[in-house]
Amino acid sequence: MVQSPDPSANRGDVRLRDLILSVSARLARTLEERIDESIEDALADVGASTDVDRAYVMTFDVLAETYSNTHEWVAPGVSAVKGDVQGMALAHKAPWLSALERGEAVQIERVAALDPALPLVALFTSQAIRSMLWVPMPGPSGLLGFVGFDSVRAERSWSAEEVALLTAAANVIAAALERRSAARERDEVARRLTALAALVPGVVYQFESDAAGQLGFPYVSAGARTIFGVEADVIRRDAAAAFSRVLQDDLAGLADSIEVSRQTLEPWTHDFRVVDEERGMRWVRGHAVPERTAGGGTLWHGIVTDVTEATELEAALRRDVTERRLALARLEREVAFRKALVSVTNDMLTAALDDGFYQQVLTRTIELVPDAQGGSMLLRVDGEVFRFVAAVGFDLEALRSVHLTEYEMARGTPPAVERVFVQENVDRVGRERRDAFSRAGRLGDITVTLSVPIMVGAEAGGYMNLDNFDRADAFDDDAQALAAALASQVAVALQRLRLERDLGEERARYERLASHDALTGLPNRRLFLDRLEQAITQAHRRRERVALLYLDLDGFKDVNDALGHDVGDALLEAVARRLEQAVRAADTVARLGGDEFAVVLQEVSSDDDARQVAEKLIESLDAPFVLRGRSLAITASIGVALYPRDARLTDGLMKAADVAMYRVKDAGRGAVGFYSRET
Repeated sequence: MVQSPDPSANRGDVRLRDLILSVSARLARTLEERIDESIEDALADVGASTDVDRAYVMTFDVLAETYSNTHEWVAPGVSAVKGDVQGMALAHKAPWLSALERGEAVQIERVAALDPALPLVALFTSQAIRSMLWVPMPGPSGLLGFVGFDSVRAERSWSAEEVALLTAAANVIAAALERRSAARERDEVARRLTALAALVPGVVYQFESDAAGQLGFPYVSAGARTIFGVEADVIRRDAAAAFSRVLQDDLAGLADSIEVSRQTLEPWTHDFRVVDEERGMRWVRGHAVPERTAGGGTLWHGIVTDVTEATELEAALRRDVTERRLALARLEREVAFRKALVSVTNDMLTAALDDGFYQQVLTRTIELVPDAQGGSMLLRVDGEVFRFVAAVGFDLEALRSVHLTEYEMARGTPPAVERVFVQENVDRVGRERRDAFSRAGRLGDITVTLSVPIMVGAEAGGYMNLDNFDRADAFDDDAQALAAALASQVAVALQRLRLERDLGEERARYERLASHDALTGLPNRRLFLDRLEQAITQAHRRRERVALLYLDLDGFKDVNDALGHDVGDALLEAVARRLEQAVRAADTVARLGGDEFAVVLQEVSSDDDARQVAEKLIESLDAPFVLRGRSLAITASIGVALYPRDARLTDGLMKAADVAMYRVKDAGRGAVGFYSRET
């Protein structure tokens, strides 16, 4: 006679199955931050439904080779054991743990019947376990742990149907734990990305255009507030919040550049203007790399930085160069016009502006100007004092000892071409200098002098004095015009010299601005990278080493925030001076931006050489900085990377030194660390 199935058992399985389905649905809907609470609720429901005294989750730590009780439910009157099962060793596995690794459930109906010598039996006994069931929790890369059910008050067994249903429950709990773990990893990645993005001088973002053309920002760093004047979460909710800050005139060009990048998947770079209610209009520059998404849209990963100062400087440089080129062009046209009028002065304009040039000009002028029989040229040397630089018919060496003022030369104001009768004004000069003139030549024989000012700007930079020894009516209007034209050539030459000198000085200043940090005067990132590349090239050729020291000030932001940017800037300048004094003249100290500095050391023979310099740099900052009446202390963390051991290319060496520096930061700051590939 065949025995009929127990109807009550079937009903129990159905209730358990329905309960597990309900638990599964509930866990699937649970937010990641409440998964632990929901798992304990599920253990309580399942444990009560299956008439056990304890239900718990054991999770494995594969790296540590331990397991721990992470979630537990106990029936009323039954002792909790969660605190006793933490960090248990997996090194000596019992046979039932091996079965779990094979994906098999482990059921022990009589714990009392187990061999006391087996691992964990003593633990079972101490927890008053009489019967137990363990069902595995599988994960994508191995066993996550198991869900256990203990019977304390009586011995019992579980049917195959119960084991199957409880295994399903364990799978549901495993999936929830995996989801929680993934969420924690995602949150950690987001936290690290946010921390890194906060160090970037701009906004780091992801921008998406889906297949339907809808725009959005999946990720925007906190720098959005600085760049767009809008909080990051506002832009994440509505992309239009960012585009609304773009200057209307720049919107079309911005949209076109994005569309070209979308179509070609070429990296996107574009400069445009944004309007900030607090800071006004600003220039920003965007860089991004696009990729096609699985849904047919386009996702850009990029950064936008404020380039207002650089853009304005470039514009000012262009304007200044244009203005100077126009000024130079105007002068050159004037020179060309004068050359056409007085072709004989061509060689004068191309000659060097020395005493030989002045002598040549004076000689040619006397040859060309009617009635000129001799003469001299004086240039302003100091305030109202003029000295002789050329002479015809007189001893120039004797004249060099004589200085004259415009009053002594009987010149009026404003200066103009004048006929001067020297004998009538000789008493304006003292006897000693009159005697010097007499020794220089025929001062007493001069009948009339044509005094022609050499105008440089609004003042007379000098005078050409053309002498006639025969006629008081010498030098008519034509002679005066010709003399004035020739004098203007000298003036143009002097002006041109001054302009070329000023332009050269300005060009040198702007070239320095382009390659040096405006605050500290140190080489900037552009010049630094060039020198690092040169050092690596030379070291490669000579088979030498190069050390790169990456230095970051500790606590500088706190100083800046507490005392203001003026004190912060003054501190950066003072730090730069000390760093320069701590290295050799052949080494390069540069400011890369913010509170980051870098040093290139050439001809490094060993790690000790680099370490000595790095420690010297740290020691240079030991003494307090007295700024604005305050005494400030600052330390630095230095990362060191060596070519060719750590990297053979510039970028690799920079990254290695940066990694070494941040490891020093993480280890406590204010020290030196060498790059190591070990994590």
